[in-house]
Amino acid sequence: MTRKIFLSVSIIFCMIFNLFMSTSSMTVEAAEEPVAAIFGGGPFVSGGQSVVDDIKSSGFNTVMIWAVHVRADGDLYLNDLLVCENGVYVGDASWASNWADLKQGTTSVNRVEISVGAWGSDAFENIKNLINADGTGSDTVLYKNFKALMEATGADAVNYDDEVTYDVTSAVQFGQMCNAMGMKVTLCPYTNSSFWQSVKNQLGSVVDRVYLQCYAGGAGNDPGTWTNTMGMNVIPGLWCLHSGSGDSASTVQTKMESWENSYDIDGGFMWLYDDMMQLSSPNATADYANAILTGCSGSTGGTYPSISGNTTYEWIETVNAGTLNNTSGSNSGYGDYTSIVTDMSKGNSYNVELTPGFAGRSYNEYWKIWIDFNQDGDFSDAGEEVFSASGRSAVSGSLSIPSTALTGQTRMRVVMKYNSAPSSSGSIGDGEAEDYTINIQ
Repeated sequence: MTRKIFLSVSIIFCMIFNLFMSTSSMTVEAAEEPVAAIFGGGPFVSGGQSVVDDIKSSGFNTVMIWAVHVRADGDLYLNDLLVCENGVYVGDASWASNWADLKQGTTSVNRVEISVGAWGSDAFENIKNLINADGTGSDTVLYKNFKALMEATGADAVNYDDEVTYDVTSAVQFGQMCNAMGMKVTLCPYTNSSFWQSVKNQLGSVVDRVYLQCYAGGAGNDPGTWTNTMGMNVIPGLWCLHSGSGDSASTVQTKMESWENSYDIDGGFMWLYDDMMQLSSPNATADYANAILTGCSGSTGGTYPSISGNTTYEWIETVNAGTLNNTSGSNSGYGDYTSIVTDMSKGNSYNVELTPGFAGRSYNEYWKIWIDFNQDGDFSDAGEEVFSASGRSAVSGSLSIPSTALTGQTRMRVVMKYNSAPSSSGSIGDGEAEDYTINIQ
């Protein structure tokens, strides 16, 4: 009898373990959010906490610290500021603290890159000369200085902005060196496609992103052509409004949507935060991030703005609204339930009950619901926010359908966010969003 009990318990344990592993695998396979990268110069070095806070709440998921200049003796400068010499980080301690903060706490940032070179920079010429003289071993000043900078910035990748030297051999050797210390390599071309193709082909999987300049000297670049040349989807970039030129956030979204539909791009990037920080809504930092995410994401379908969250600690467990009753559990930040259609009538009110799920202890969650009453593909019109509440457990109330709402099927978005009110689009940080279809009668 004891053996039978033991065997039964063992079988149950194995079933639970297999179910857990299966669930874990499904989470890993969830669709990736489009890349939304932002290049920044001086503000990303010495801009202080206000810049860090702006970026963390913006929706941008990749920060490009630009520009690293390599001197003839191997010293590294960020713009005009010495940061590494003799294998030691010598920059201000507060800069390193701010870089570390970018990926901590509630943040949309999950990747940091250090961008080497610029127009007119001799960085890659000096890299070539240093490699020819000393090699790329761990005892060389080039290796030690980049290792120190990687550790100070928390960089996940080194980005090539070579616009002068174009030497394939040393570019490949430099990439292999950076990869040996734990960084990926990304490329940022605007011209000379044969050089970039050779570097990418020789480095292989070490290169995991190609950022294509589609502004200034690269304004005529076609992402489709470069995708074919590079053998991988590119991430096109645009320049924000500046000095009477550049693209507004709405124009960025339009261009990204066109490229996504034509070439299946992997995301987009913006140049340059130094200019962007001077702007305000509807062209603020978050507006540009949302323009990229919306233009490049097909996850929410149609023309609706994309939204994503992080479900490490909490998620939407159950949504009840009128006759809608859906228990979903975690969807890795976004759940598309637009296949669930719920009838609602103009002039009527409907009971709402929303329940959070938690990985451990409970937290204070803020909830909002939006309905696209005029069916224009967004949730920004007056009266489209129909429910708001907060609490550590289930919240309840009601929503109303106005008599002015258009008849027919439209989108309802439910969003839950940890510790502060959520927006209807972009990266919300800790929390989750779900979309449903409402049939208004």
